[in-house]
Parts: sequence; C-alpha cells; structure tokens
Amino acid sequence: NTEQPKQNFWYWEIENQLVYSHIQGICTMGRHQLFFIRHGECEMNLQLGTLVGGRASLSPLTEQGVEQAKLLGQYFQKNVDRIKFDRLYSSTAVRAETTARLCIPYLHGFQDQDLLLHSILEEMSQGEWEGQPRDECYNEQVIETLSKDPRHFRAPGGESQDDVRTRVVSFVNDYIVSSDDSTVAVFAHGVVIRCFLDYVMQSQTTNWWMHTVDNTAICKFVHDDKRGWYLDTWNHTQHLDADL
Repeated sequence: NTEQPKQNFWYWEIENQLVYSHIQGICTMGRHQLFFIRHGECEMNLQLGTLVGGRASLSPLTEQGVEQAKLLGQYFQKNVDRIKFDRLYSSTAVRAETTARLCIPYLHGFQDQDLLLHSILEEMSQGEWEGQPRDECYNEQVIETLSKDPRHFRAPGGESQDDVRTRVVSFVNDYIVSSDDSTVAVFAHGVVIRCFLDYVMQSQTTNWWMHTVDNTAICKFVHDDKRGWYLDTWNHTQHLDADL
C-alpha cells in the first residue's frame, strides 16, 4: 500500500514514482531549476473535441486564459522570495507568448523586451490535419497504426512524439544546462512539456500523454551534476484557486 503524504503536502504518481511538493511553495533547489509553464486557455482548446489542434500558432487566449495568466503572474509576485527567474523563454505561438507577457508585469526585474522567443518550443505539428475534423483524420486504420507505434507516428507532414522530444531536449541542453542561469521559466505547450517529462523519467511506456497539464500549470524540473534532471513538481495550479 502507498503511504499517504502528510496533510501539508500534495503529490502525483507518475510512472509509479511519487513526486512531492510543499503546498505553500515550490522550493527544491538545484544547479538549474526549470519551470515549464503551459499557456492559458486559448480558442483552439475549446475546439479540440471536434478539430485536430496541433500548433495552431495564431490561436489567441480566451478571456479565461487571460485571467489565468494574470493569476499566474500574481502567484510569482507573491512568492518572489522563493522563485526569482534569471531568464524567460517562450514559444512563438500567440497563446504562449501572450501568457508570458501577461505575467511579466508581476515579475521583478523583467520587461517585455526581456522575453526570449523560440520556435523550437512550439507545440507538436499535426501537419495537414491541423484544423481538420478529428473523426475524419483519426479513422479506424489510423488509430490501428497509431496504437502499434505511437512514439513514431506522424500525421501527414507533421511530427512524431520522438521528434518533439528531440527538439525540446536539444533546447534545454543548449540554452539552460550550458548556461549560468539558475532559475528559468519556459512558456510552452502540453505535448512539449510531456515529452520532456518522458525524457526525464526515461519512460519506456506510451501513456505519457495521459498525464494532465492544465492551462497555466507549472511543471518544475531540477538539474544537478550528479543526478541530472529530475521532476520536482507536476501540474501545479494553486494560483487558480480563488480561495487562496
């Protein structure tokens, strides 16, 4: 039986490993602290039940997404004694960039021009399927093919999970591990964040996509020279709790 965490702690079971984080703040230290942050709710998020999303790079935030981003910024402002960023990165997608820019007024020492945009952080491309009816793209034959080798499956003209994993790991190695920055925020997307989780956990399973990453959720990874990368916090959304 799994021992339940103490009252003041929250946890997630990911690949049968328990990950703990103190409910009052995200505070584990390491040589590099990487805060992956998913964008706020966008217009395409509301259509994913019927349409294939993919990059949808021009999809704007909804009103709720704007509010989520502001609440995230306020959370960082309240916790500035524990979370001080050295660098801010964002996907070039409108929804991710807007989320980051709505946070910036609440971040000590940062202005709009300090945000660094990288297309390598964009969501997984679904190629010719983007914006098309989901039930027409994912027919029985496609679902059978996908189930046999989900890591390497690509929509026509799109990317596979392994393609995304390769580029996000490359970004982290080139811009974070090799830098002197201690604490970094990266505003990105659900599949991008899950693919980095897959790399960190050295997962051999194919159900990584089942791990929830809510809009504006914080997923924190820590790196040190002995352990490499490890997961500290997953899907932290305390800032969206109106009672806090």
